[in-house]
Amino acid sequence: MESVAKKKEKGMNKPAALVLAMGILGGTVSAQKTITTVFGSSLPPYVFTNGSGMELEIIKRGLELKGYALKPLFVPFARRTITIADKAADAAATVNESSGLENVFYSDSHISYQNVCVTLASKGYTIESVADLEGKTVLAFQDASVYLGPEYAAFAKGNAKAVEIPDQESQVVMLFLGRTDVFVGDINIFLYYKRSTKKIDEARKKDEVVFPIFPPTRYKVAFADKAVRDDFNEGLRQLRLSGEYDAILAKYVGR
Repeated sequence: MESVAKKKEKGMNKPAALVLAMGILGGTVSAQKTITTVFGSSLPPYVFTNGSGMELEIIKRGLELKGYALKPLFVPFARRTITIADKAADAAATVNESSGLENVFYSDSHISYQNVCVTLASKGYTIESVADLEGKTVLAFQDASVYLGPEYAAFAKGNAKAVEIPDQESQVVMLFLGRTDVFVGDINIFLYYKRSTKKIDEARKKDEVVFPIFPPTRYKVAFADKAVRDDFNEGLRQLRLSGEYDAILAKYVGR
């Protein structure tokens, strides 16, 4: 027969063994590899510094599906590439081959920014090129003349009717109030503020026409580790196939 001491020892070991087994079966977060990923400061609806945003969530879920945990690191937008180049992060978001990074591994494109022109349908405008903006009041995002190509830069230069502002909610509000003829900016940013702003009534939010005259910019994630990049690509593929990718977009912009 077993001694009382041995029985007690076995009894004491059972809970510990059970916890260990549950940890192995459940894949606890402590066993995951954390991927510190650098993001630019808040850019609704793509990134919020509270850890949400549709781009941030897409990257987070793509990593999670392959067993990684995301740790976001928020820096001024221009410092994203510097941060990963200095090895202060494992990955950098919202980059592509034109970002000038070396010794990194780019993922498949996880998100696209699509700059557009938006006008009120009631004004009857047709905008098929930058030339069609002539004579109209245009309210664009800050530094639009830098990012939208040489034709737009030439149009905006010295044009008192073409204004750039950092507050993109105000862009949307001023369009629907008829205080500018054209909104120029990313379609998802437009849809997000159209949906969320309380500064205009709902009846005004049904009068727009969208003209996608600018080419989309496809963004990727730059990884320091090729194996992690490959895993993320597979997680991203699974995210799209399952429909969860589209559900994340719909949560923020309703499409």
